Amino acid sequence: MTVKKCNCPHIDTADWEGKEFEWENKTFYFVPINLFFHKPMGLHEKVRQLRKEVVSRNYEFTDFTPILTSWAAFKGRVMAQIQNPQQYDEGIYIFDSGTIYSTVFQGSAKEFKQAVSDFSSKVELDHGIPPQAVLVWYVHCEQCAKERNNQAVIFIKT
Repeated sequence: MTVKKCNCPHIDTADWEGKEFEWENKTFYFVPINLFFHKPMGLHEKVRQLRKEVVSRNYEFTDFTPILTSWAAFKGRVMAQIQNPQQYDEGIYIFDSGTIYSTVFQGSAKEFKQAVSDFSSKVELDHGIPPQAVLVWYVHCEQCAKERNNQAVIFIKT
């Protein structure tokens, strides 16, 4: 039996843990995704669709690696940053003002929802601004989730 090697990126936790980013005017292309109590359904296929649509529209990806998934109960977005689209497209989202805070999660899938809640509360307590959005970068695929201890980067937008 041959084990298929995944192409998941390896990240340095220090690049993402406790960081603050300004994403004002950063442009992302997105596709909708169904979620089941925050868990993305068919994420791998949606990422494939996202990449295909970006290429077919002649958009260019930036060097910003994460494929982000919105944190919602049932309906969300999967998105990737693109460079200067030449026309308006309903699949484009441009970040307005606000600061992004990040943390790295590693642990069991059962602990993930609580980790998001705890980090949201911490950001609000530390900065006095309630979170406007939560985005997640699942750094692993289904094949390497266990090996990578369900590694994900949680982003909170204020």
